[in-house]
Amino acid sequence: MDHPLSPAASASPARLRLFVLLTLACIVLGTGYIGWSWLRMQRADDAVPVIASTDPTAFGQVRSAPHMLFRSMVIGEDYGHVAAVSLATPAEPRAAGLPRCDRIYSASERTICVSSSEGFAGSILGPDLAPLFSFPIGGLPSRARVSPSGQYAATTSFVSGHSYAEAGFSTETLLIDIANQRVLANLEEFLVLRDGQRFWAEDFNFWGVTFANDGRRFFATLASRGTTYLVTGDIVTRRIEVLRENVECPSLAPDNTRLVFKKQIQQAGSPVWRLHVLDLATMQETPLAETRSIDDQVEWLDNGQVLYEVRGGIGGSSDVWLVPANGTGAPQLYLPRASSPVVMGR
Repeated sequence: MDHPLSPAASASPARLRLFVLLTLACIVLGTGYIGWSWLRMQRADDAVPVIASTDPTAFGQVRSAPHMLFRSMVIGEDYGHVAAVSLATPAEPRAAGLPRCDRIYSASERTICVSSSEGFAGSILGPDLAPLFSFPIGGLPSRARVSPSGQYAATTSFVSGHSYAEAGFSTETLLIDIANQRVLANLEEFLVLRDGQRFWAEDFNFWGVTFANDGRRFFATLASRGTTYLVTGDIVTRRIEVLRENVECPSLAPDNTRLVFKKQIQQAGSPVWRLHVLDLATMQETPLAETRSIDDQVEWLDNGQVLYEVRGGIGGSSDVWLVPANGTGAPQLYLPRASSPVVMGR
């Protein structure tokens, strides 16, 4: 005999039929929404003009003039591969190349490509994007940079945890000596100074290296005990100096006078990251007109404008947006279905 409070005893056939109908309706609606979202994403992707990687001459032609390299986010055979578009006509068809990367950066005919498609690895590519040498990285690729001279590169990967917002994440940031084809150092091996005194904690994490024009200095983020710091380092002396708090993923302007960075603020009790520009001479910061939370290491289009990735579009894809670097204006869509932008030949 059923217990008087058991579902089998209390649920009438009519209620059971209603429950089954409601469940089926939810499944149908959910499936329909997924299909509708997929069709929207396909239509958006179909609207992006692409020259496939089967036409290698087109890729070379685009790269012969000032252009932008980026990671293609268009669904299809070239998804995740390096692509290029002219800076003069970014709305024209983009040309896809051969390497597949999670993150790329390039300077002085040297490109770093970090990928998780066949294990966690970084590769240094030559002028034709053919690999020169490869090296292992500790986990999921996050950031990558090449120095203006092409002498050094840097990569950051998550050793554990997949988001800065998660507790207990750990990063590995490597400096690469491109000329000698070797890993030069992990930033955790450098001596860190704060106010002239040695600064160290077991939970140190570095990420987001950006190189200066002088061939030896860099800026990066250091995190410890819940606080992030802007630091500057010297590759030759292997020393790092703490400059100020609450600066993440810095990116130096071409003229080396300013940094664009993401600053954490609280909004409705949760952390969000807003883009700011820091004047290195005065240490004054300016919030940019982009009000969305941005998780990216920004690229400078020129000394007056910055490019950055906005995630979570139709189908969860990514687009590259543009905003003035002086706090005026408004964000504008620059390149749909793209990520990891790199400006070349500006």
